[in-house]
Amino acid sequence: MKIKKEYLIIAVVIVLAIIYLAVRKSNRTEYQLPVIPQMALEQVGKIEVTHAGKTLTLEKKDKKWQILPQGYLADPDKVNTMLNDLSHLTLTALTSESKAYARYDLETDKAIRVQAWAGAAVQRDIRIGKAASTYQHTFIRIGETPQVYQAEHNLRGAFDQTVEQLRDKTVMQFDTADIKEIDITQNGQKTAFLKKEVTPPAAGKSQPSTGAANTTASAAANKPAAGAVEVQWTTDQGKPADLSQINRLLSILSHLSCESYIEGKTKNDMGQAPVSTLLVKGKKDYTLTLYPQPGKAGSGYPAISSESEYPFTLPDYQGKTLAADPQKLTPSEKKAEAPPVAPVSGGNIPPQKP
Repeated sequence: MKIKKEYLIIAVVIVLAIIYLAVRKSNRTEYQLPVIPQMALEQVGKIEVTHAGKTLTLEKKDKKWQILPQGYLADPDKVNTMLNDLSHLTLTALTSESKAYARYDLETDKAIRVQAWAGAAVQRDIRIGKAASTYQHTFIRIGETPQVYQAEHNLRGAFDQTVEQLRDKTVMQFDTADIKEIDITQNGQKTAFLKKEVTPPAAGKSQPSTGAANTTASAAANKPAAGAVEVQWTTDQGKPADLSQINRLLSILSHLSCESYIEGKTKNDMGQAPVSTLLVKGKKDYTLTLYPQPGKAGSGYPAISSESEYPFTLPDYQGKTLAADPQKLTPSEKKAEAPPVAPVSGGNIPPQKP
């Protein structure tokens, strides 16, 4: 009888342990993640990013994002990344409810708080902590709620930006096909390069000799097809320009981005005489002016552009190319070589007549 009673007690303990473990497991895994409402990107007109006591404000005006209060244009790609991360915010797990924020970099001095508005309505309000160990997720909080969640993707990089990093660095942009003239002024002298489009004549029907066949084929491969328009550049003196060098120059200028902006100066504060001024003429005129480097090599070239309100610095490699002597845009003239002297047969040199 006593043994049966002991077996009964053991059986009850086992049943209670199973129930406890089942309930404990259920409490750990069965929870509902908050529903993240949809966000209409086209309606969002303001974003505030607060980090370490500083607030960076972005506001959309005339379809362009500006950094307030300075009014600087923001890099559209970086703003679009922010909006995309906010719009596709996806929670994957509840991480903590204990308010132990330090382990997730979600305490006040480390968290990045991001708020986005559509008019007066808040569309997003999140606090971003550090990335998870896999770097595929980020620890975040939603609004004022204490829970810590894991969200998809590494969100911190998109919002951990300074004003300088977030500024639009584009200082000149145009379509190279529209450009008709390039004027380069250095040391008070201007060199103009003019574009013209010509239609090469159709090739003749006569067949080249066997000895000239390879030369003719090579030249034809570098010319446009009959009837196609050929682009040529010449100086204002009629000297042909190096097409590859002109195209390289236009390629740089047509998508020119600066290294950084010069703080505390306006375009009227540059002082020194420019090293080079480039005027590019198309549907409108574009001007770039480069100034002497303020220090040793690597310090960049100060410059101003007709397409930017602020002075800026170009990296050395760009500045050297844009400030180069315009004569380098024309082909170098090679000296004609003297014809080779024919060898004298027999090894004897005939005597010279007196």
